[in-house]
Amino acid sequence: MINLSLNKNKGYAILLVTGPISVFDIENLTTEVDQYIEEFGQLSGLIIKVEQFPGWDNLDSFFHHLKFIKDHHKVIGKVGFMTENNLISSFPGLAGHFVKAELKRFDYGQMDEAVEWICSN
Repeated sequence: MINLSLNKNKGYAILLVTGPISVFDIENLTTEVDQYIEEFGQLSGLIIKVEQFPGWDNLDSFFHHLKFIKDHHKVIGKVGFMTENNLISSFPGLAGHFVKAELKRFDYGQMDEAVEWICSN
């Protein structure tokens, strides 16, 4: 499950992942992000807050997630990962080879630091 909070004034979104990601979650995320990008041109960044990654509901959810990344990595400037999960902690280094967005990891409680980084030029 993804809870989306979009800060339209500063141009970033916070995704709180609290349970397995569903197709509905990705479709909702896509709709919200696409509406913002259509109006403003680019989303400065995403902050993904996930203590322990819960996975996806099913394989279809996983493929929807990959499609979101493929369709949006060029129009989202930065992606910050707030996590204590060791597997997710290594994700920015690995994914950085495949996406245009700048990626960075933060400790789970470092919301202020993540927002500051997302909003910096």
